[in-house]
Amino acid sequence: MVSASFAPETSFLTWGFAASGFFAAGFFAAGFFAAGFFAAGFFAAGFFAVLSCFFIFVCS
Repeated sequence: MVSASFAPETSFLTWGFAASGFFAAGFFAAGFFAAGFFAAGFFAAGFFAVLSCFFIFVCS
C-alpha cells in the first residue's frame, strides 16, 4: 500500500530532476551559443577593422 502510493511520487521526482537537468543543459547550450555569437561578432568587427585599415592604407 505504502510502496504503491510512494512509487509514482519518486518517479515524478526523478522525472522532475531529469527535466530540470535537461533545462539547465539547454541553458548552458544557449549560453555557449550566445558566447559563440559574441565571438563571431568580435571576429567580424576585427576583420572589418583590418579591412578598413587596409583600404585606407591602399587608398592613401
